[in-house]
Amino acid sequence: MGACPHPVEVDYILNSVCSLMVLVPAERAPEVVGAFCKAITPAHFKGLGWNSNAGHAVHVLSNLFRGFAAHPKIQEMLYRSLVAMCSEAHMIGELDCSTETLQKQFKQWGTSLEGQRDILRLVHIGLLEDQKADQAAKVMIMLLGTYTEKDAAQARDDAIECVRTAVVDPKSFSFDHLQRLCAVKALKKSDPLMYSALELFISGTLKDYRAFVKAHPEFVGEMLKVDEAVLLKKIRLLTLMTIAEANMYVAFSPKCFSSEVLYPYRMFLSGARFSHAHL
Repeated sequence: MGACPHPVEVDYILNSVCSLMVLVPAERAPEVVGAFCKAITPAHFKGLGWNSNAGHAVHVLSNLFRGFAAHPKIQEMLYRSLVAMCSEAHMIGELDCSTETLQKQFKQWGTSLEGQRDILRLVHIGLLEDQKADQAAKVMIMLLGTYTEKDAAQARDDAIECVRTAVVDPKSFSFDHLQRLCAVKALKKSDPLMYSALELFISGTLKDYRAFVKAHPEFVGEMLKVDEAVLLKKIRLLTLMTIAEANMYVAFSPKCFSSEVLYPYRMFLSGARFSHAHL
């Protein structure tokens, strides 16, 4: 059905199935809904937006989610499928994925700790697919916050992804809070190179960055999975911001700055005054 070339027909069939499912006796509903969710997956329903096969799947899952409001465990099951399909259709913005709402839903559903982590990972992926990096970062921090010092080592992959997405996000410039997370601290032992990259963007300079890349030439492309130009621009701005924080009055010298931050970025020195005597 998901491969049907006519989305309108897919919508009709899915809605017909949906209308029958709400009539299923309560004792059989978990089994029936579970089977339905296994069939409605990104592997079978493709496309972007409401008018695609994936979009019609999102519509039907949304209706079922509301229809089973009195059945928390079924809602949780449907929510997982809904997030996965929204991710496929790049429609995660249609869901309220705020950390406050997620916490409220987990409480209502009585979601287990591992269940919470699974859902948060799905939401994080969906937000990144939909170019919502800021919101994705909040969800990832919520996910890492579920780990303690006792099980922080188990969160290695999540912690690496958290650091990676934060570092490559061109709008993110504050990372100190990540160091307070147990799961991120554990990277000192489990992935010291990734942890060094985080420290670099917390307190390093352009000079430090270049030394790091020279020592680990494959790291940016293979581990951070980003064009180096993105990181160069970011570290230049961070270096400039560090100089501005330390000096309210900056004697601007092209000769001096060319090796650290480059001339075009002087406008980012918020609050600092420039002396143009040497221009």
